[in-house]
Amino acid sequence: MTLVAVTSMATGQVDVSAVNKPIELLNEANTDIENGDYKDAVQKLIAANRLNPKLREVYSSLNTDFFAEGVSSERKGDI
Repeated sequence: MTLVAVTSMATGQVDVSAVNKPIELLNEANTDIENGDYKDAVQKLIAANRLNPKLREVYSSLNTDFFAEGVSSERKGDI
């Protein structure tokens, strides 16, 4: 899932960088998850959450990340 960042703003009303940065971090983290790079993904998701705690997709991605990391760790123990 990729979210589209806000690219325009009404003068004096919205700080575009404040809106875009958490979304950029979320998109980067989702790419990391797809590539199996869970540690970097978690760091990016935590940063995105600090910038915008109301961005629900961060929590969904964190859940996916922790589940995938847990499954990966369990499989390593079985080998």
